[in-house]
Amino acid sequence: MGKWAQETFAKLTLAEKVGQTVCYRASRWRAETVQLAREGLVGAVSPGYYAGMQQLGSIVEYMNELLAASPVPPLFISSNACARPEFGATPFPTENSAMILGAARDPALARQCARLSALESKTMGYSMVWEPSVDVNTQPRNPIIGTRSFSEDPKLVAEMGAAVVEGMQESRVLPNAKHFPGHGDTDFDTHVKIGVVPHDRARLDAVELYPYRALVKTGLRGVMTAHIAFPALDPDTSRPATFSRRAIHDVLRGEMGFQGLIVSDSLTMKAIKDNFSADEAVILAFNAGHDIILQDYNEPPALTLEALLDAVRDGRIPMAELDASVMRILEAKEWCGLADTKPIDLARIRNVFQCDEHMAVMRRVYESGVTLLEAEALPLPTGGRACLIGTLAPEEGTALTDMEHTVENSRNVFFRECASRLSESTTHVLPEDPTEAEVSAALAAADGCDVVLFATMPRIVCYKEMSGTVGRGQVVLAEHLLAAGKTVVLCVFGNPYILADFPRMPVCLTTFSSQNPAVAAGVRVLFGEIPARGRLPVTISGRYAFGYGLGGV
Repeated sequence: MGKWAQETFAKLTLAEKVGQTVCYRASRWRAETVQLAREGLVGAVSPGYYAGMQQLGSIVEYMNELLAASPVPPLFISSNACARPEFGATPFPTENSAMILGAARDPALARQCARLSALESKTMGYSMVWEPSVDVNTQPRNPIIGTRSFSEDPKLVAEMGAAVVEGMQESRVLPNAKHFPGHGDTDFDTHVKIGVVPHDRARLDAVELYPYRALVKTGLRGVMTAHIAFPALDPDTSRPATFSRRAIHDVLRGEMGFQGLIVSDSLTMKAIKDNFSADEAVILAFNAGHDIILQDYNEPPALTLEALLDAVRDGRIPMAELDASVMRILEAKEWCGLADTKPIDLARIRNVFQCDEHMAVMRRVYESGVTLLEAEALPLPTGGRACLIGTLAPEEGTALTDMEHTVENSRNVFFRECASRLSESTTHVLPEDPTEAEVSAALAAADGCDVVLFATMPRIVCYKEMSGTVGRGQVVLAEHLLAAGKTVVLCVFGNPYILADFPRMPVCLTTFSSQNPAVAAGVRVLFGEIPARGRLPVTISGRYAFGYGLGGV
């Protein structure tokens, strides 16, 4: 343990030690969280989205208020790895777009991207992030992982995960590889319900646990856990891994020898809320082996603190384990440079956001991931009349609960980028789950056009029934367009697994993301301005094999 961590630990009261083990979400509890910070009882905060704080200046003001209120030791401020594009940050791929890196298969580029995006987050005040997802996505219908995963291949996940972790840690940002033991082979969303991964231990070692073993060996500093039961690790399936000492303490800490921080996923998720009380959940999570608990943000922040403090006092939480966790937390803070915390500088943030170096790397990442699957009519001609169809989803323009980013309207970027290259075009907006009448309206819009550029954006969205999928009407539309003799260009700006539902198209590509730069990169490929370099990091059942990609090298 470092000198600062050791000296700081010696000064902490029992309540202050317990406070180090809680990450407050505080979405509704600004005043309460600041007051707890003044009392030295806040170890970490994940600011999220607060009323009146959708601007960079307002959220930085709040974070500085927390830093000023908190005595030694300073608090972790945590979020997702990319500083938020809506605040003017460089629009690097977000957590939901990790599959781009798996398609690019360039560890050096992934490391550089992670280092720069983490540097922007660090400049904005974040020293701990909830990424990367090292789930091995072997379930095509997974509603919550999908494009958050690098690949279906455990070795590729481990390779890209190691590159991303190394880049983040070079910027002295503490990553949290997730969701241990693995969320990749699930057809359920733990934001909505609890579930079971029934595989035997041999399968878990070969697939789900493989990336963790590899990353622990390379110096991974943080792990986040999953609200899923694994009977091969713990036969008591009434409790998810979050509450399983066998899974967290015995396997991750013991067998794998992991020495970093172990953080729980949000205790607000229905997998926990529907089955355990708020005070029971935090005690179970700590005793399973977690160092930091991501508290239920729908409950007053003091509730978590008081539940843990009572459990230490009456012996339900051993003092020795609390001390060990607090020492790990303080060592991590010293490693991150929090022993010398200064106010967050708004001018410095704006200087690093979207600087030339960062923008160049960002563009290269998106371009490297574009994967071309069909190219019968490429490059697209600029003459003639084309119809541009783009899907509309209800989450656009809103902040996703728990995922901490605002969903962009990328459809207009698609329209603009294509229209600027075409001599004549018409546009049509299609709901993501179109009715028969809405399909007919789209067909009418395409009448008189030989070429139809159809952009669908199947995003991974928590708490959403159609997460990562498309409505049947989209497939029907594609079938009718082909039957009418149209040259259909299908652009999947998001989850590529939906391609299994569509007929084979004359032109088809996927960018694994609906972020604006991903859409723009896809359009550049369509018009022959750049080559497609990506290769599928997953299998599209019955259609495209793992590694397939026209032009991928």
